[in-house]
Amino acid sequence: MELVAVQKQARSLGLFVEDRELLKCPRCALQEDVAVDGRLMTYRADGFMVDTGLRFKKARGGKFHCPSCGCFVAEPTVEEIEKELGDGR
Repeated sequence: MELVAVQKQARSLGLFVEDRELLKCPRCALQEDVAVDGRLMTYRADGFMVDTGLRFKKARGGKFHCPSCGCFVAEPTVEEIEKELGDGR
């Protein structure tokens, strides 16, 4: 129960404590990242890394609702992550 309390406190401080990959909306380019201090932030891929304050919300079917354009976004696959990182395998 102490772990649950710590996770709840961390979430209230804006820290990313989820067990999932970071999201990126294919329609409007809103994407998540984690700042050096552990805070979750969302920003536009074509702009500066300034937190918009918008947060993806979990929806049915394991997808997430983009707060900017309303698109439903799935968690990225391992292949998509490797491609994004430039993994040449």
